[in-house]
Amino acid sequence: MIMKTSIFLIALHCLISTVYANDFTLAIGNSLQKIGRDGRDIDTLKFEPCLSISLARDESESFQVVIIPQAEKLEKVKIDINHDALPAGMTIKWYKIGYVKTGNPSYAVRHTGLWPDPLFTVKTFSVEKNQVQPIWFTVTTLPETKPGTYTVKLDISSGNSHRSVTIFIHVRNFVLPRPGTFSAPFGLYMKKIAEWYSGRGESLKIEDFYRWCEFVAKNYRITPKNIGYEYVTRKYRTSANGRKELESVDMSSLRQTVGRLAPQYFPDYSFGFYRLPSGSTVQKMLKKENHEQYLREILAPIKIYYDEWKKLNLPEKVYIYGIDEPPGADKAVFTFLHTLYSKIKEIMPDAKIMQTGNCDNPHLIGLVDIWCPKTERVYRPFFKNRIKDGNTLWAYVCVSPVPPYANFFIDEPAIDHRILFWQAKQAGASGFLYWSLAWWDGFTPACSGRKAYPDVTLDVRRHCQFQNGWVHVNGDGFLLYPGKNLTPIPSLRIEVIRDGIEDIEYMNLLRKLIDSVKKIPAYEKKGNQHIIAKAEGLLVIPQRIVSSPTQYTHNPDEIFAYRDEIANMIEQLSDILRNRDYKVWKN
Repeated sequence: MIMKTSIFLIALHCLISTVYANDFTLAIGNSLQKIGRDGRDIDTLKFEPCLSISLARDESESFQVVIIPQAEKLEKVKIDINHDALPAGMTIKWYKIGYVKTGNPSYAVRHTGLWPDPLFTVKTFSVEKNQVQPIWFTVTTLPETKPGTYTVKLDISSGNSHRSVTIFIHVRNFVLPRPGTFSAPFGLYMKKIAEWYSGRGESLKIEDFYRWCEFVAKNYRITPKNIGYEYVTRKYRTSANGRKELESVDMSSLRQTVGRLAPQYFPDYSFGFYRLPSGSTVQKMLKKENHEQYLREILAPIKIYYDEWKKLNLPEKVYIYGIDEPPGADKAVFTFLHTLYSKIKEIMPDAKIMQTGNCDNPHLIGLVDIWCPKTERVYRPFFKNRIKDGNTLWAYVCVSPVPPYANFFIDEPAIDHRILFWQAKQAGASGFLYWSLAWWDGFTPACSGRKAYPDVTLDVRRHCQFQNGWVHVNGDGFLLYPGKNLTPIPSLRIEVIRDGIEDIEYMNLLRKLIDSVKKIPAYEKKGNQHIIAKAEGLLVIPQRIVSSPTQYTHNPDEIFAYRDEIANMIEQLSDILRNRDYKVWKN
């Protein structure tokens, strides 16, 4: 009865609060919609003056409000939020959604041209009369935010015209863990950021790199996967045979990055302390080098890094990034990998090896600890058996696979970016890797002296991954945009990725609560076992949401509804653990 009354009051409030304006109208969208500047897909929005969202504590949840001019251009549009209505620890941030230009990719798309993606922080803006302007809102809570339902008013004005939107925000009675339980190692390379702002060969001040790392860790639950080997100082010597050899490394600078961020933000084994060469490099070297000599040259630096890492008491639960994407058909490479990894295990028995690419190779069983295939391979029985062996499974995408597989491309539906994490979870993966957050090769850099982003519209066709000879993709390798004054500009895609990670944190938290409730004697009895069965059933992702790497729902409501079911069960099991009386379960 209480729930029905609340819904009625919210509906009544929406009806009463409708404000009509001659100059513009508003429409409401969720976080899994991409609205074209020309109004494309406007019919998928809701023309209502209110919206309800829910989120846990220490979580972020987003929605959109789309401004639609009626006749003339809108000038000096302002957005005011009634911050006084927010509880302690809750913030609402808004962005003007920008657009980038895409080209014809190597997969079918509904539209080529301008796509929404960058999220700009501005004070006021204008909207052309023949265009629409989506505004992205992100609600964020802290662990101490008090649970409850809060009513917040958003006022949007241009001149004498204004409209209001009422947001009902329900804060749930549980906290998502920090650090999380799902690993999201995404590349964030110091040299690439420095290259944009200062030029090739330049370095970034460590405090600036830290700021970018904190930005993705705090706001998006992402770990910069290479953070453990940035800013490492190396000392070399010349050997008796005239070869250059690593003598020592100084990792003390990592106390300013890893040391500060890992305890608060990074899940165990979500980043590495050393990276081995790529598969193509190894393939080339094996054709011209003495194999034994090459093996010694690869092994020597790893031990030096490992010993220094342990000496500084940096986080122990890190991995060695294995030979990246070894050529699947080259038996010599995999024979070499077997020998190399066996030696690593002999010298450093505690070190874990993470392996990407075509890694479903029997030669590597017993040597690889974290298996990381691309998403089109992650469902294979080989990897299910590795999980049974006690190994860890991750998944990843890069320039491939292309649609109908989900990926992070700009011109894919937003639900594709989120469903990747549901697919990973369904396959048994506990992490998702991505090669780069900020690889801007092909675009005119800020240091060039010419007009550069964000002062010009970004043409994705100039990007190195669109210029690829074998496949053309829009938006691979960058989920952040370079803002002025060394400031990262987030994207719609990275916001959706965060939501996908948080979905999995919901599922993992539910698993933990189920295990705890099972230990309560009253819930071991036959009459109460259906509670556990219902909760465990929610951890089996339905076929209507994901049935294969290429078959999954395209309806955002399916995701939101199932997430709410999981959240409701988390709250119910939490109440049981707090010794609340839940006789209702016996009905």
